[in-house]
Amino acid sequence: MLTQKSIKVFCTARRYDKSALFSYLSNRYKTTIIKDAAIVELPKGGVAIFFSYGVSVFWDVDYESQRYLLDEISEYSKELFQKPIVEDFNYVVDNSQQNTKITRDIFILNEDSNLVKLAISYPLSQSTELYYFEEAVITIINRNEFLVNELVKRGRIKLPQKQLSMERGKIFREISEIYLSYGFLDVPEFFWEYPDLEPLYQSIANYLDIKPRIEVLNKKLAVIQDLLNMISDEQKHNHSAFLETVIIILIAIEIVISVIKW
Repeated sequence: MLTQKSIKVFCTARRYDKSALFSYLSNRYKTTIIKDAAIVELPKGGVAIFFSYGVSVFWDVDYESQRYLLDEISEYSKELFQKPIVEDFNYVVDNSQQNTKITRDIFILNEDSNLVKLAISYPLSQSTELYYFEEAVITIINRNEFLVNELVKRGRIKLPQKQLSMERGKIFREISEIYLSYGFLDVPEFFWEYPDLEPLYQSIANYLDIKPRIEVLNKKLAVIQDLLNMISDEQKHNHSAFLETVIIILIAIEIVISVIKW
């Protein structure tokens, strides 16, 4: 009977200090560096794979070792999350299988190879990181919903110009960070050197619905971009209204002065 083993995926930070972390791991453990990933073989057994974009994947690693290692690398984390994003899967090794496959969140590996584990870990890590972006976009939309409601109810956004500019800057910074991180969702360079493993990557990416989720995320980002444009238009309108008021006041003053002189 095949023994099920655990796969645990953690997204704990926006990113890792790649060179410092990978150097630390290499000095402490038996570590193989491949592109943007570090494969660590642990003394108690199991394999941990760390990706530069803040995600780690643990293969058959006990709970204590997971916590110890995550605490150990926290100092190399940039923008550490208060609450990590965690996903669980299982796997078995069945050498009688011709190909590795996944069924009901259980991976059936045809060989117990670190390269196969890395090939599977890439889409798992992308899926978990994508979940972070999905939550971030929902948070941005919910947090700024009051701006749309203000426009619907009053026909204008009743906020001071400075606060409106700050809201616009905050939204722009947040969606810029998401767009700048989009590169990790591409097919990793690892598969340029190991093209025979790319079909495995693609099949798991399809199973995890990565492409449809990216399309939905893009639509939500488009909504946020529309919100940014709306705020920009409102700022222009407010500025134009202010200038018109100033001009009217100046004309009124000029008329008053002319009347007095007359």
